[in-house]
Amino acid sequence: MKTYDLDPDKKEDSRIYVHDHPNTKNWQIRLRLPGERRYRKKSSGTEDLERAKAEAWKWLYELRAKKGVGIQLDGATFKEVAREYLEDLKRLVERGRRGRGAYEDYLPIVTRYFIPFFGLRQIDTITDADVDQYRSWRDDYWVSGPGSKDPYIRYVRNGRKLKRKMPQTAPSASRLRIEDVPLRQIFEFGNRKGWISLERMPKIESDKAVSNSRPAFTKDEIDKILNSLSLHVEAGHSDQIKLSRRLLGLYIQLVLYTGVRPGLETEDLQWRDIATEKDASGADVRVIKINARKPGKSQASRRTIVPRKQLWAALDAWKSDTKFSEPDSPIFCTADGKPIKSFKSSFKTFLRDLKLRTNWMGEEYTLYSLRHSYITLMLGQNVDVWKISKNTGNSPDVIRRFYSKDNPIDHSHALAGDGSGKFRQEQPVGKPIKEYTEAQWAKKSQKMKAKLEAKYTIVIVGGSLG
Repeated sequence: MKTYDLDPDKKEDSRIYVHDHPNTKNWQIRLRLPGERRYRKKSSGTEDLERAKAEAWKWLYELRAKKGVGIQLDGATFKEVAREYLEDLKRLVERGRRGRGAYEDYLPIVTRYFIPFFGLRQIDTITDADVDQYRSWRDDYWVSGPGSKDPYIRYVRNGRKLKRKMPQTAPSASRLRIEDVPLRQIFEFGNRKGWISLERMPKIESDKAVSNSRPAFTKDEIDKILNSLSLHVEAGHSDQIKLSRRLLGLYIQLVLYTGVRPGLETEDLQWRDIATEKDASGADVRVIKINARKPGKSQASRRTIVPRKQLWAALDAWKSDTKFSEPDSPIFCTADGKPIKSFKSSFKTFLRDLKLRTNWMGEEYTLYSLRHSYITLMLGQNVDVWKISKNTGNSPDVIRRFYSKDNPIDHSHALAGDGSGKFRQEQPVGKPIKEYTEAQWAKKSQKMKAKLEAKYTIVIVGGSLG
């Protein structure tokens, strides 16, 4: 075997050789860096000896440069780290240390987007510029990229193989913020495992999502909608149309009187989800179970809600009239018992007939506007934000930032004054929330508890004392 020592005088403090191999015509490179015991080997990719020597020196300098900036020479690829991250996430979910839906939600994001783009790159060589290139690739994924050739997402639900067509548009800012969570976690996981240093981690910063808040109906508009439901049904030209319009009216009342999320939280409602439970005083309270049978839902999403009492008359009347009132029957179903998944189109037509498609600012009303109206009306009636958040599945902070849309007309007396020319100080509506654990609250004296309860709404794990 012919071997050439490229640094016989050891000026580079390294061992670097080029040699031939009986199974290939290309020269092979063998080198060892300072402080290492083993040799690194690879093919030069050429039969020309001088070019092979140049490739050997090039490889040596590349390895030195990587080592100088903290890149591991035998590091893990992004794909390897991502796969191990997913396995670790799955274990945490099984042990109850992460939300039940975390693994199912993140698995398709990691395998569909992250691994195909970053896959074989060594994780500690990925830079901010690479992340920027990923952003562009992700924007085009369903438009002109890989997803445009087969724009369907395939999944299994209740043992059935289903597929859903994706809109061939760029993802929204809010969608990218959701996807950035597992991407950031993969790099953090790699750091904990020693595959990437903090200094080498790229910045995963999402653009701030533009608020896409739907407008809420005014009180007069809500009255107009509710007063038109019966007339809308009677105007139907056939029994089928009258049935669909009656169900639309019931659906409108369901969202308006509960604040549930249209579609997400209503598509699988069954009669078994209507229940009666005891409140703190022992009185019976009729409730609705949301997402009761959906696997992977968080505790906030899988919840029990208390509707406004106005809902029950319409709901009970429908149950007595429908042929499908068994516990496992869908509440909203066609004449042959098939569940109705969406009322978007019929609601849009209904609003068009009422000339209520937009508010005075030109913002289009949707089914979500009913949910916003519920929350806005509850706030207007001084219902505690914490209680609204428990019923609607939102945090108090989200409600304060996005749903508190008081109409100045509702406060006309306070704003206009009494004509005396003097300003009168109004008493604040509601009390701020202050949270304590059971142990912290137990340590407070009765005198201190009384003071705190007078000033705050006290929230304890397991209940409210305010």
